[in-house]
Amino acid sequence: MDHAGTTPPAVPTYDSASATPAGWYADPVGQAGLLRYWDGSSWTAHTHASVAPPAAAPKRRLSAGAIIAIVVGAVLAGIVLIGILAAIAIPLYLQQQQIDSEAAAQADLVTIAVAVSDQWADRPWGGPAAVREEGDVYVIRQDGANTTIGPRTGGTHLGGYESYGDGVWCVWVESADGNAWSWAPGDAAPVAGWCPPAETTTAEEFSAGANTAA
Repeated sequence: MDHAGTTPPAVPTYDSASATPAGWYADPVGQAGLLRYWDGSSWTAHTHASVAPPAAAPKRRLSAGAIIAIVVGAVLAGIVLIGILAAIAIPLYLQQQQIDSEAAAQADLVTIAVAVSDQWADRPWGGPAAVREEGDVYVIRQDGANTTIGPRTGGTHLGGYESYGDGVWCVWVESADGNAWSWAPGDAAPVAGWCPPAETTTAEEFSAGANTAA
C-alpha cells in the first residue's frame, strides 16, 4: 500500500510500530523529497526519490488574431462555395427556362395550327380571314364569326398568319426568348423561322420550299 506523503513517528517505538503499517514514507532523517521504507517495526535502508504527479499541461488559448483569421477564412470559403454553386446552377436554370419557353411556344403553335386546319376543312374555298391574339387567348376570324383558342401561354405571342391561296397557309408564333416557330400544311412538326409575307410569296413558291424565313 502506498502511503507516500504520510509522516510516521520521528522516533519509532514499539507502540508506534504496531500502529503504523509498513510502507513508503518521507524519510525522517534524510533529505527532502526522499522516501524510506517502514517495515512496520523499523526503518529500513531502502530509499527512493519521491515522484511528484505530472503537472497538468496548460490549456492553449487562441489569440484574438487567430480567432479572427479562422472566422474570416470560414467566411471566404463559404463565399467561394456559393460562387461555385451559382456558376453551375444559374446556367442550368437559364437553359431550362429557355427549353420551357420554346416548348410552350411550340405547344401554342400546334393548338393554333390544328384550329386553322379545321377552319380550312370547313371552308376550303377561303379558309380563315385572320388569326390574331387577344389578351390571353388567340382568335380565328371566319365569315364574321370568331373562334377562341387558348389559353395563350405567358410569354408566347402570335407572330402572324399568312394565306397564299389554293389552301396554302402558314401561321407562326414567337417564344418568350424571341425565337420564331411556324407551321404550314404538310409539316410534321413546328419549323424554326417565321412565315414569308403573302404579298411577296405565291402558293407555288411557298410550296416549293419558301415556307419559312429565318
